[in-house]
Amino acid sequence: MNAIKKNASDNQIKRIPTIQDNFGLTKTEFNVYVQRLSLGDESLFTKVFRTHFHDSVAYLRLKFKISQEKAYDVCMDTMLDFRRKLVEGKIQYGNLRYLFTRMALNNYIDGIRKIQKTEKAIEIFMSDNNCDYPDKQLFFDIIDQTLEAQDGDSKKIIEDLFYIGKHVNQLADESGVSNATMRKRKQRVIDKMKNTFFDILKSGKS
Repeated sequence: MNAIKKNASDNQIKRIPTIQDNFGLTKTEFNVYVQRLSLGDESLFTKVFRTHFHDSVAYLRLKFKISQEKAYDVCMDTMLDFRRKLVEGKIQYGNLRYLFTRMALNNYIDGIRKIQKTEKAIEIFMSDNNCDYPDKQLFFDIIDQTLEAQDGDSKKIIEDLFYIGKHVNQLADESGVSNATMRKRKQRVIDKMKNTFFDILKSGKS
């Protein structure tokens, strides 16, 4: 009996994907669509929308008990990832429906993890500075106000380092100063940002 179950399981794993598993496309048709996509023809995504997009939205809603709007947004982000990987040649013909849904599921889980990490980082930051953890939206509103309150040079350093993702050494080269000098500038800017942040936070509470 166990051998029969194992064979059945193996057969299921080795099942050859059908046209339905690939948005109704044959391998040849898929390759043509991908070639057109690299030239700006988005016909493939019309195909995905018609055959599978809303199934993925429904799957996310059911699995994670989330709203239609949230599931839709995740699947739209997945569409962009899917397109990029197709153009880069990172997706091959196979079970494309399963792949798209798996990507959507992973995107949702990754998003939850990022939110949790952000909330933990905020909690630690506030605790280290002996302050209560504010409402998350309030926190980011104050961050925006803090950035706007900085002078032009400080604002550029913050944007280059934390928004664009440049390395301190790269900023030093661009500014014509030593790495040590740029690191000191970075620390001064961060200290100013922290002081401004808590000034705004305290003034809002009073």
